Parts: sequence; structure tokens; C-alpha cells
Amino acid sequence: MQIGTEYSKGLNGLIKSSNKMKSELVTSEETEILNRKILHLHQSERYPELAALYVQWGKNQLKAGKVNEGCFFLTQSYIIALEFGMSIAEEVFIILKGYGREE
Repeated sequence: MQIGTEYSKGLNGLIKSSNKMKSELVTSEETEILNRKILHLHQSERYPELAALYVQWGKNQLKAGKVNEGCFFLTQSYIIALEFGMSIAEEVFIILKGYGREE
């Protein structure tokens, strides 16, 4: 399986299906939807899509000025990307380093 290709497919699908994820304040309903998606992707071992979701959510949190939350989600993505040799690891590393989270 080509992880890079799977990541791209997962990210594109999540962007289309997650139009409620904005850089604004999120509702508890949106948080619950995110939690369900995360649990589903973990349980079904769909790690490329999970990494894509974490990247998307992390970037949205950073745009909203929530640095700790954004870096948390990006760190989760980074761990998965490293574990599965995904090409997104380099991009996430650069973002995290920019926030002083990775040296």
C-alpha cells in the first residue's frame, strides 16, 4: 500500500465531508463528530485517513489561535506518519518545529 496516496485520498475525502470544521469556535456537537470519526478510524485501522484528520483539525486549531490544541493534533498525526512512513511527516515536522514543539 502506498501510504502517500492513501493519505491524499483520505485527506480529500475528509475535507469534503468535514465542511463544518472551521477556524472558528467549534460546538460540542462538532467535537463529538470529530471524536466519533477518530474512534472509527482507529478501530478500523485506517491510519492514513486518521493522520489526515489530525492534520486538518490541527491546522484549523492553529488558525483559531489554539496553539496547544493544534500542536496536540499535529503531534498525533506526526506519530502516525512516522510509524507508517507517510510523506506528510516532513510537513508536520516543519509546522511543529515552527511552534517550538520539535527540535
